[in-house]
Amino acid sequence: MTKFDRNLIILESSLFFVFWIVVFLLGADFPPPVGFWKIVVLTLILDIVQAFYLRFLLKNITTRPTYIINSIFFVLGGIIVSLPAIWQTDTEVQSKVIWVSIITFVSVIYGNIFWIFNKTAKTKDNYISTK
Repeated sequence: MTKFDRNLIILESSLFFVFWIVVFLLGADFPPPVGFWKIVVLTLILDIVQAFYLRFLLKNITTRPTYIINSIFFVLGGIIVSLPAIWQTDTEVQSKVIWVSIITFVSVIYGNIFWIFNKTAKTKDNYISTK
């Protein structure tokens, strides 16, 4: 792993955690409810998973086709993250499907931005490194 890759992983992991905590705080009551720590822990877990995935992605993004793998990763991530919430409620099946769909959709949009950003960054780093 290059120094560029390490720095990019640290930067993206930090920004991911801070951004999502801010988003969740904006959607929470003030002060946040007692159970808000669960959101923080979930965000931290997702951040760690993303950092490990990013190591794989940065190693392969310029040498192998990774877009489909990236898309599958974020579709599965969206579904997995949304499942605990639907198991804890007695709502209608239609509402559960909508919830899973929205979370998965947001995950896929984020995954596309994530892939485009990292593809661009790694391509530019490779171009600069070879000069």
